[in-house]
Amino acid sequence: MNFTGLNTVEPCLISVANVNELNCPPPGASMGKRTVMNYELDYITWGEGYIVTDGQKIPAKKGSLFFRKPGMVVEGISPYHCYYVVFKMHRDDAGMKNGQRIEFPAVMNIDSHNYIEDLFFQLYNEYICQRDIGEFIIRTYLMQILLYMYRQWMSKSRFEMLGRSLRQNHNKILSVKEYIDRNVHQNFNLDELAEMSGLSRYFFCRTFKKILGESPINYVNRCKVNKAKRLLVETEKSIKEIQYECGFENESHFFKLFKRYVFVSPAVFRQQNTAWKT
Repeated sequence: MNFTGLNTVEPCLISVANVNELNCPPPGASMGKRTVMNYELDYITWGEGYIVTDGQKIPAKKGSLFFRKPGMVVEGISPYHCYYVVFKMHRDDAGMKNGQRIEFPAVMNIDSHNYIEDLFFQLYNEYICQRDIGEFIIRTYLMQILLYMYRQWMSKSRFEMLGRSLRQNHNKILSVKEYIDRNVHQNFNLDELAEMSGLSRYFFCRTFKKILGESPINYVNRCKVNKAKRLLVETEKSIKEIQYECGFENESHFFKLFKRYVFVSPAVFRQQNTAWKT
């Protein structure tokens, strides 16, 4: 699969929608059969339905990211929750004419659920806020999503080229990662995570980073901070409550870690991202 066309990309957002428990059609309902006119991303946050894509029935399950290009015929069958993004790959007709058609798999199973869901959440929130530099921020989030898709696809393609030891332990590491994703509120330590994988602490840390691209501790911290970001925006819980819900017992450590990843304090982040509610 040729990705050189990404060098010409300058995405321009058309719309973003969030299908959730409040607006999801009843089970078995069709969301309409249609021919795709622009590029689309459909990230599934929960699902028991499916999406028919060019005649192929594909389950819509959590972590699935559907990529659509003009001309594809699709029909979603509920129930599933998602972030639905419509965009152009190039800002103007000249770019579309000169740029290569962008190719990605019709559906990808995302490894880092928290990371990619947070990007879609931020994209959706920015679309609603409509701030002065919103267009720039939205374009940046779209580029980050496309970059992640490229990196994951390349990672999957290179899997068979991994050393024998990494291939043998790949599922063990992913199992630990998924456990972390499901239990972000817990306190983790390396010895427990290593024991869960059945590997020594040293070999677990080394293998985790080689497969997922970051250390176990960094992954855990980023997941906790991403959960805190969502709770700050989506709920009215106090910062103290959110701190404990994300597994931080020490307030100073929580604030320090949050600023390291987000560059502002939790209070400032909440203020910046909930102005549209007032």
